Amino acid sequence: MASLKYVQTKIALSTGGIDSTISATFDSTPVAGNFIVVSVAKYNNTAAAITASDNKGNTYISSVQRQSTGVNSSGRVAILYANNITSSSTFTVTATAASEVGTRYWCLVITEYSGLHPSAPEDVTNSGGGDVSAGTAAASSGAVSPVGNCLYIGVVSHTDGNITITPTSSGWTQRGEDEDGATNNDINSIDIISSGSQTATWDIGSGTYSWVAAIATYKSAVSLLPGMDKYIHNMLMR
Repeated sequence: MASLKYVQTKIALSTGGIDSTISATFDSTPVAGNFIVVSVAKYNNTAAAITASDNKGNTYISSVQRQSTGVNSSGRVAILYANNITSSSTFTVTATAASEVGTRYWCLVITEYSGLHPSAPEDVTNSGGGDVSAGTAAASSGAVSPVGNCLYIGVVSHTDGNITITPTSSGWTQRGEDEDGATNNDINSIDIISSGSQTATWDIGSGTYSWVAAIATYKSAVSLLPGMDKYIHNMLMR
């Protein structure tokens, strides 16, 4: 059974315009059957849900989304995924939000992993938000499945662009970081393969707007071995 592993990442960004979509294409063809995570930050979003698709016909499920509040309520982050993917060369993922008025700023991070649970990968999700001139942004997973390692994805956005966002969670790896090159919307995407409760944290540089963060946890292929879920259920019912 394949172990849980990171494979590759690709980033795309938009510096403003009226685009309702943004796309990124992996440098290498993803392996059929693998797992794709889509981390998105969008500014000038009127609480419109973000969806994802690709040019191979895979289905993407939204794990968690959150709109910023407070000083600036125009930011949004989302984490979506596709499992057991169909794949071939030139694999392009597109994030979409409903048509809105005004300039939009997008940051998109797509990441491939192997070794995820084949039928029910999603475990727990959470999100957080706040207003800071400088300080800490965080999102905690809470309790997760007790068997095997999990994949934890953390993403944060700050609606005052061109700000340094630094991951501070011990053991986590930065997979995507970009400023949109304009005056709004930064993204930082991190992950860790571990177990137990985890918290994704970032240091937010000087700014005057709002941050919004999300965390999603996914079970590995060994989290629930064939028949183990039924066995555990039967044991608990005794």
